[in-house]
Amino acid sequence: MSTDPQPNDIKVAAIVVAGGRGLRAGGAVPKQYRIIDGRPVLAQTLTPFLAQAEIGAIVVVIAAGDEPAFAQSVAGLSVEGRV
Repeated sequence: MSTDPQPNDIKVAAIVVAGGRGLRAGGAVPKQYRIIDGRPVLAQTLTPFLAQAEIGAIVVVIAAGDEPAFAQSVAGLSVEGRV
């Protein structure tokens, strides 16, 4: 009997690094929280990852103190248990 994981058992974790300040892009708000085309850049980034059943977890790295901006940016996304 093999103990190797079967293809359907393998889960992938995605790591999204969003802790920068966006200084080169200018502006008062870090670019991951800016609204482009009606949605925060971070929400646009996470959406394709959330659509993939193979991704079992999404880890988003944010800067200390960005928790309120993060929460606002992902509001409306089905991130419970994934992020």
